[in-house]
Formats: sequence, structure tokens, C-alpha cells
Amino acid sequence: MLTLRRLLSTSDLAAVKQNITSEPARQEVMPELFMATKEKAAPLKDELTFSDVKYLTELPDELDVLIAHRDFDQAVALIERARKILESVTAETPRVVLIRASIEERMSKLSHLVSLSLANPVSNKRQVQANIDRLLRLGLGDQARDFFLTARSAIIRHRVRILKIDGDIVVYISDLAEVIFRLIRNTCDWYGGSFRDTTMASGFMKWVRSEIEYFAGIFRRQVFDSKQSFTVIADCLQNTMDHFRQLRDVGLDLSFVLDKLFYADIVASIEAHAEGCEEAISRAIAADKFVAVGKNGDGAKRPQGASVPENDIPPRVSQSVHDLYAILMDFGADMGLLMSIMLYGKIVWCLTNFFATIGLISRQANLLGTGKERVKGRVAERVNQNCFSSIHLGMIQAGVILADAVFVVDDLLPKVASQLAARFERPIPELEDQRIQLHNLLDRD
Repeated sequence: MLTLRRLLSTSDLAAVKQNITSEPARQEVMPELFMATKEKAAPLKDELTFSDVKYLTELPDELDVLIAHRDFDQAVALIERARKILESVTAETPRVVLIRASIEERMSKLSHLVSLSLANPVSNKRQVQANIDRLLRLGLGDQARDFFLTARSAIIRHRVRILKIDGDIVVYISDLAEVIFRLIRNTCDWYGGSFRDTTMASGFMKWVRSEIEYFAGIFRRQVFDSKQSFTVIADCLQNTMDHFRQLRDVGLDLSFVLDKLFYADIVASIEAHAEGCEEAISRAIAADKFVAVGKNGDGAKRPQGASVPENDIPPRVSQSVHDLYAILMDFGADMGLLMSIMLYGKIVWCLTNFFATIGLISRQANLLGTGKERVKGRVAERVNQNCFSSIHLGMIQAGVILADAVFVVDDLLPKVASQLAARFERPIPELEDQRIQLHNLLDRD
């Protein structure tokens, strides 16, 4: 030792001593290692009291017993209390993590059983709302909504399956609309009493629309695709709208949805019906001898089921005018069930074609005696083919045709336009324009 002291100077000894005892020098060796160890260390203490720990550790066993006995309300209440205790905990100690996982496991089992009970098709309104309330208290609002609406859809489809057609499609569609729309209305009532959060409304409206589309699909297959007569189609649509009105009582005025779903099918049906009416008018004219019948149609043959009000048709007109009147009344009755501003253009277009037929007949009759070329066009060609291919008109017959045309243009057309304006609550300029054109046509010829 003495020899070592002799070899080292005093300054060398001082430097060695400082290096050995210097703490900052040791800490600078691996600073990152010290910081990483400090950050990874789990908290060793949480804010739970002894009574809280005792309650939370005993809770899983108690929940198992309550769930087994289907005491759902008490189980939900205990979970709510446990959540309130854990909300105040900020330190996620291993003990807290274990408690949370245990409670979540029981809550998952509880929510599954409550959801199954909610989906039970024989549950009444009180039971349904109680189950929804339990799921809402557990924070499972979306799950409650989905289970509830899915269950209601299953009920609707079950009720639809037990309906019988029995050959009368009008009665079947009426029953179908009653079942579906009444269950939608009841569902709206139950839903509004259970889900008071306005953010849940959009999901319900999507469900309502899907059920309306389900009804529309059945309606299309049974009515439109099966090529029913237009009278049957109109009656089915009328019954549908009658039952659909009950949704307005609960604030669901979604008639525009049905209008949009049925629009293309209705337009196609109107066109087919109108074409049949045009052909019926042409056939009536082709079979007409253009001889004036008595006052109010005395001696005229009326179509089956047709009724002409007294004094509506004057004397000195032919049989075909009576037939035209009956066809227009039937068409108007059918269209009256479908009056919608969306169908305005199509209905008016059909009527203008009907009246054009009569106007052209009068002009063609006049032109037969003048040697002038006949009028061209779709309606005109039908008139030429059906009405003038084998008829040789005399002066008396031409006079009857003129009387027919005058009555149609000056009396019948304005009357139809007036009734149509009342139904649509707006003027019908298209028919007024046609009246003027036909009037000028008669005056010129």
C-alpha cells in the first residue's frame, strides 16, 4: 500500500477517487433503460375501498345466481352499481382488470338472455318494453333496437304466411295491407314508448321503409305481374291506401314511398287500360249505324253495368255516343281511385286520345263527301280501319255524326274537364286546348 502511494502523485489519487464515487457518471451510462423501466411499471394501488373490493369480488357469483333464476331487473341493478364504482377508478391495477373482465362476462350472458326474451313473438307490450329498458340500462341501445325490429319483422312475415287468397285478389290485398300496416303502426307505438332518444329514429324509419317495400313486392307479384284487370288493380290500390292511412295517425305519412314504388307499374296499367278503352270506342263506332236514338238513349243498347244519368245525353245522337259516355264514366271511376299529381300527365293524355277519336270520326265523315285526303296519325288510322272500311254514309248519317261530335266537344269534354279539375284541384289546360282545336276542326270542315 505504501509502495502504491509512492508511485501515484497526489493529483492522480484525487482523480481516481472522484471517478469511483461520482453518481451522475453512472446514471449517464444508460439513461434510456432507466426511463423505460419507470414507464412499464404497473400501478400498485387503486382507489377501491375495502368494502368496494368485497362487493366487486362477490358480485360475479351473485350475478350467476340471479341470471339462473331469471331475475333480470336485480342483475341489471347490481351491474349498474358496479359500473358506478369502477367509473371512479383511474388506476388499472391487475385487480381492477380482473374484476372488469368478470363483470363483462356476466353482462354478456345477461344481455343474450334478455335479447332472446325480447325476440319472443308472444311477448306483450309490457314485456317488450321491460326487456328494451334492461338493454338500454346496460348500454346496449343499438342491440335492443335491432333485436326488437327483427322480431317485429318475423311477426309480420308469419302473419302474412297464414293469409289465404281463396281466389279473390282484392280481399287478399285488403287483408295483407291490414296486417302489415297495423303491425307497423303498433310497432311505432311500442318503439316510441321505449326509445326516447331521437338518434334512434333513423333506424326505425329505415325499418318502416323496408316493410313497405316488402308489402309492395307481394302486391306487385299478385296484382301487376298477374295481369289483373284495371278495375281489380284500382280496387286493390284503393284498399291499400285506405289501410295505409292508419300510419298517418302515428305520424308516418309515407304515402310518397308507395307512390314511388308503384309508379312504373301504375303507368303501364293505365296505358294498357286506355288502349283497351280506345279499342272499345273504335268498336262501338264501327258497329254504329249512325242513327239518332231517342231522348236519354231510348232504344239505345247500353253496355252491361252502364248507367247514364237522366238528361245527361240529349236526343239526336247515335249509339256510339252512349257507349263513349259509359266508357268515360267507367274510366273516370277507375282513375278516381288513383288521382295523384304524379299521374296527372298520363291520365290527361289518355282522355285527350279518347276525345280525339270522336273528333276525327266527324272530320273523316265530312271528308268522305269532299274527296279530301283523310287525317293521318295513330288514332286516325284506327278510325279509318275500324269505322270507314265498309260503311257508306248518307247525308242523314253525316248529320248524326256531326251532332255526336258537337255534343262531345261542347258538352261532354267540358264536363269531364271540370270534374277532373275538381279532383286535381287545378285547371286542366290540356283538355281546354283540345276542345278549342276540335271545335275549330269541326268549323273548318
